[in-house]
Amino acid sequence: MDRLISVQLPTTATDEYGSNGAITWTELAQFWAKMDTSISSESVSADKVENSHPVKWVMHYSAAIKTDMKIVYESKNYYIKGIREVVRRKLIEVQTELAE
Repeated sequence: MDRLISVQLPTTATDEYGSNGAITWTELAQFWAKMDTSISSESVSADKVENSHPVKWVMHYSAAIKTDMKIVYESKNYYIKGIREVVRRKLIEVQTELAE
């Protein structure tokens, strides 16, 4: 695990009238992780080619990481799509999608 990443969670600001404002991101924690970019996909929708950039991360287990969060690495946002345990309570694999 050779990359230091930031896992961030969404928070919604509430104004003085109780209305929900913009979503901001707050750092949950930093983790050392291994990055796997060996997968990619391409699809055609309405005669338009759409590329997706899935990235897998392997890191030490944390029950705090959820699918509504994102990973930030080198100023790029990777939105979490799925989480699975690789080794029970030791390692997890986090599937993400790179935001364009």
